[in-house]
Amino acid sequence: MVVLATGSVAAFSAWGQEQPEKQQQEQRAAAPSPKPPQTGFEPYVDMGYYPPFDLAGSLHTAGVKQYVLGFIVAGDGCTPTWDGEVPLDDEEIAERITQFRAEGGMVRISFGGAAGAELASVCDSVSALTDAYQRVIDTFSATALDFDVEGNELSNTAAHTRRAQAIAALQKHARAAGKTLNVAFTLPVNPSGFTATPIRVLNAAAANGAAVDVVNVMAMDYGRWAAPDPEGMMGTYAIQAMTNAHATVRKIFGLSPEEAWRRIAVTPLIGVNVPATEVFSIEDAVKVTAFAREKRAAYVSMWSITRDRPCPEGVTADADSDTCAGNAPTEYAFTRAFLG
Repeated sequence: MVVLATGSVAAFSAWGQEQPEKQQQEQRAAAPSPKPPQTGFEPYVDMGYYPPFDLAGSLHTAGVKQYVLGFIVAGDGCTPTWDGEVPLDDEEIAERITQFRAEGGMVRISFGGAAGAELASVCDSVSALTDAYQRVIDTFSATALDFDVEGNELSNTAAHTRRAQAIAALQKHARAAGKTLNVAFTLPVNPSGFTATPIRVLNAAAANGAAVDVVNVMAMDYGRWAAPDPEGMMGTYAIQAMTNAHATVRKIFGLSPEEAWRRIAVTPLIGVNVPATEVFSIEDAVKVTAFAREKRAAYVSMWSITRDRPCPEGVTADADSDTCAGNAPTEYAFTRAFLG
């Protein structure tokens, strides 16, 4: 069992502020028992979506200040790309991120996702993987990362070890430069909690010295056996998933209840899920947000910002739709519910 330093969590609310560790320690020592950071809102956006989503514009139209940008996956060998096709140094994507930051926005870069190969499964050595991740960090001056491990990637135990060792090396490098590197793991979950394979991902991180600041549960697509009679229950199921994941995080990382809650985040699939009887509603968003704030969880998220709008006439939403959720009454209705 590895007990992770709580300082990495304290730095989460300021992951855009790269302060030297000594300065952070002095500030914490002088502060009179500060409350933990407020629960944030970090929706996902697919950077390969077309037409390109206006990050900076949405800060004003939707009020979103933080995004999780997906997805970095392997292109040609151990080469990081956007969605397996778009070069990492794509000028259009870089410009969108620059404009968003200029308006005060912050981003978390996400590796993996449901499609493509996560770099840890392709790069055949820890050093090569570390270099690939570091290239992404350097390209975007990233201070926060997300590792979305799902599907077949969950069974690749060798990749879990490489990934954890690479993250530990990246965090060591960041500390040496007087910076912080906030790391989230996004993992599938059921209302009853994690199955064995996501737990192996977290165990590998703990065993190899990777500091995990956030464990983000994918509260979606449960299936009939895991979430029977889902009508009106998706918010409740998400809360159950968070609660059971919290117990696992406490056990693996040796945390107090309060510390463990600060490392929990939740990402529902807004609207229609798989099966289509699972529908995450505005009311569910309000319920989950209230619970997350009560527990002072790290953040709430959603897949995805481009789904948060009514469907055009004649279009029926499903879980794979990138353009609408199927039950959003107005554009950014879910966003407003999550922001409160």
